[in-house]
Amino acid sequence: MRLLEGRRPRPAPAHFGRTPRPALRRRTLRRLGGAGRQLRGHTTGHLLSGLAFAHANTGDDAYAAKARHLVAALAECQRAAPAAGFTAGYLSAFPEKVFADLEAGGKP
Repeated sequence: MRLLEGRRPRPAPAHFGRTPRPALRRRTLRRLGGAGRQLRGHTTGHLLSGLAFAHANTGDDAYAAKARHLVAALAECQRAAPAAGFTAGYLSAFPEKVFADLEAGGKP
């Protein structure tokens, strides 16, 4: 027996895909400990997974389009990495130095 057999997927919330208000973004950053917190970029993978699951479960191409748009934006960032002083192909929310420090046995 499948866990969700017979259940219909819920539609996406009305606010899905909208940019949060600046005040909401500031409150969220404060709750997470500020912009210096080491969770930068962590939610992007969750967003992509959520979009993939939503598309797979609903068949709604809007979810796939949002995922493609996000991946294209990430690819644009990756292409711009050398001009910003990063290694070609580098894509992360963290500077490369963080990983170099970790590989050397230090803390980021």
